Amino acid sequence: MSGKGLFARTLFFDNMKSTKLSNSMLESLMTTEKVSGKVLWAGSGTRVNNAIFVLTMNSPQFATDISQRSVIIKMGNARKSYSESWDSEVIQFMKQHRTEILGGLRTFLEIGMKDRQKIEESSRWGRWEGDVLSKLTRCNDAQLLIKQRRGEVDAEASHNDDMVTAVDSFLSKIGYDVGQDSIFIPSRLVAHIMSIEGRQRVDTKTAGTMFNQLINESDEYSKQFEYPENPINYDGGKSRGFIRLGADDDVQKNIMKRFERADLDGFDKFERGW
Repeated sequence: MSGKGLFARTLFFDNMKSTKLSNSMLESLMTTEKVSGKVLWAGSGTRVNNAIFVLTMNSPQFATDISQRSVIIKMGNARKSYSESWDSEVIQFMKQHRTEILGGLRTFLEIGMKDRQKIEESSRWGRWEGDVLSKLTRCNDAQLLIKQRRGEVDAEASHNDDMVTAVDSFLSKIGYDVGQDSIFIPSRLVAHIMSIEGRQRVDTKTAGTMFNQLINESDEYSKQFEYPENPINYDGGKSRGFIRLGADDDVQKNIMKRFERADLDGFDKFERGW
């Protein structure tokens, strides 16, 4: 917020190290309209957030919130031969062609509405896609590639896939036809499945929160699961929970009887509250 930093248009984080980058402050800074902070010898200050965040890392793994805010650019393999003049040559090229580079970018960004391409399906970043991405000749291919690469670096998405796979596997083991049957699953049982799968106890509240977040943040899983607003009566009582959506409209609510009849190893642990 002080000196030259007040006008910085690029914030550069080089060679970051993290098995899963997750930082709520960074996530907020990427999308907030204004940034507030301390100005030396003046007090508090505010600037418009028009900066681009550039992070470099090898084999990146992000939390979902950061991966969804990112456009992944993959660099080629390391140069087989190095040159002591490479840096100076690049800098010289940029200085020599600065006007052409900036002019080309401006021309690109000033493309009118009638000359833009049609974005087939906007994402949560629809405004950027309409103002910038749509000006590419193959904008929908670019959008698909951006989405694919976000998925590749989303460490939480892999965990979510494991959770859904565990739930579907459990339902199949107790005799349901996943994909055809619509099944009510109480939150307590979801917690049990997650505990067995992860080999450490997950309480009901945590399991419910995690699964609800999964549904809210994923278009794919929101089509497979539903979180009813009110508790549901089922063969184990009345509980909050989730519905695994299938082709059938009628929701089956006999999951506890099926669980008990299946005689799975985990039933005794569930009865004891694990």
